[in-house]
Amino acid sequence: YTAQHVRPNMGYAASQLSLALHLPRKRHFKGMLHALQYLKGTATLSLHYNASTGSRLAIYIDSDYAGCKGTRKSVSGTLFLFAGDPVYWGSKKQDNITLSATEAEFNALMRGTRDGLWLRQLLSEFGFPQEAPTPIFVDNIGAVRIAKNPIINNYSRHVAVQMHFVR
Repeated sequence: YTAQHVRPNMGYAASQLSLALHLPRKRHFKGMLHALQYLKGTATLSLHYNASTGSRLAIYIDSDYAGCKGTRKSVSGTLFLFAGDPVYWGSKKQDNITLSATEAEFNALMRGTRDGLWLRQLLSEFGFPQEAPTPIFVDNIGAVRIAKNPIINNYSRHVAVQMHFVR
C-alpha cells in the first residue's frame, strides 16, 4: 500500500521484497528493515512544484541488460518531469528477453514514448497543453540511431514495428 499510494519511490524495494514472500530469508528481513528505516528518515521530504519553472514535460528512460538474474529479462525505468519535478516514474521487467543492450534500451524507449503520449494527453485535459515536442532522453546511442534511421537492416528488422511507433 505504501509503495503504490503514499511513497511511490518505494515501488522497486517493495517489488523486490515481494518476490520472496513464499520463502523469506534473513536477508529479506534485513532489506525490509532497511526500507522502513529509509521511510522513517525521509518522512519530512516531499516534492514541491513551482509554476514559475514552466510547464514542459520531459522524459528520461533507461534500461539494464538482462538484469533479472532468474529470467535474464531486462528492466526498464522511466521518469517523467513536469515543471522540473517528477510527476510519474516507474520500472517494469520487460516482457521478452532481449539480445543486446541496445534492444533492451529500445524496448524501454518504446514503452516510455507510449506512456509519454498518454501523459501529454492527460496534461492537455488538465489545461497544460504541450505545444512543443517532448524531449526524450535515453543514454544508448544505438537505440537513438535505430529510432532516427529510416532504413531497416539485418540488425534492426526484428524491432521494425516498434521503430515505426517511436518515430
